[in-house]
Amino acid sequence: MEDVSRVFYYPKRGQYNSYSYEVYKVVERLGYEIFDFDFKSVNVRNLIFNPRQFKSDTVVVNWLENEAFPNGHFSIGRCIKVITKFLLLKMFFLNVIFVRHNVYPHSLTQNSVYSRLLICFFEFMSSRVGVLSSEFTGKSRCFIPHPLYQVESPQPIEDLKTEDDFFLIYGTLKRYKNVSKVLKKLKDLNVKIVVAFSGGDEDEVRSIKRLKNNNIQLVDRFLSNNELAYLVDKSRAVLVTSDSGSVISSGTLFFALSRGKRVYCPSRLIDTYVAELWKQLIFTYQTIDELSDLLVRDSKLANQKSEELSPLILQHHQEVLGHWAKLLKF
Repeated sequence: MEDVSRVFYYPKRGQYNSYSYEVYKVVERLGYEIFDFDFKSVNVRNLIFNPRQFKSDTVVVNWLENEAFPNGHFSIGRCIKVITKFLLLKMFFLNVIFVRHNVYPHSLTQNSVYSRLLICFFEFMSSRVGVLSSEFTGKSRCFIPHPLYQVESPQPIEDLKTEDDFFLIYGTLKRYKNVSKVLKKLKDLNVKIVVAFSGGDEDEVRSIKRLKNNNIQLVDRFLSNNELAYLVDKSRAVLVTSDSGSVISSGTLFFALSRGKRVYCPSRLIDTYVAELWKQLIFTYQTIDELSDLLVRDSKLANQKSEELSPLILQHHQEVLGHWAKLLKF
């Protein structure tokens, strides 16, 4: 067994979310050089005729299955293109690590035989498979905990017009996140909710805007991680709303935990590892009615400041480093 010296990362950072930037920090802390890999920025013809230039390197592949299902529909042309990309990566690189972020692409309303076959193909052909939940591990899958988010300087925003006493929902407004369905149930509660979002599915965005009232404030623009950290710090708690079967792990959850903030989250998204380490901050629910009761009860309590959780944060960082070290050791 030997260590690889260079790690390449697909897709390049910035195409999805802040997760990739945090993984870069983890891999660099382990002593590897890490680079973006993008088919658009390389000469594929040269790679085909000189495939050995990456033959001592590892590539980490993320979200590739999403490219086969544009707008939630299977495309045979895109599927062939995605499989071709994967086979080229197998040809170019010594090791291919496929990171499974989701059960199936979020754009699908339910799992399909095509998505199952495609993901099984990626897992079978990969050197190793990483997965973001301890509940999905097995002989062929290695658990890699979702990294925390490092924000040094929270930045106040002028958009916030309410006091500290609010619950926070944030992220792009995708259907699978279930935000409009949750807000329809919560809009008449005597609690304040701030929804911070930047784009998403058009019908979901329209639904959210129609639900705006005295209890629901919208922050409709892109927020930097520094601004988002400020909002999380000011809130009573963060709400994770997705009930989709596609979700394995929630970035919203781990951003809130990074700030030492309490989180209300569907129970199915909390694996054994997270439940044990972060039990003092995570409150789970199974139905929206149950969430509603929890928020009413919470709103009657004195607002709690973010917890000082340096030991837990350090422990989580060490767990992330340790699992990635095993994943990259060949």
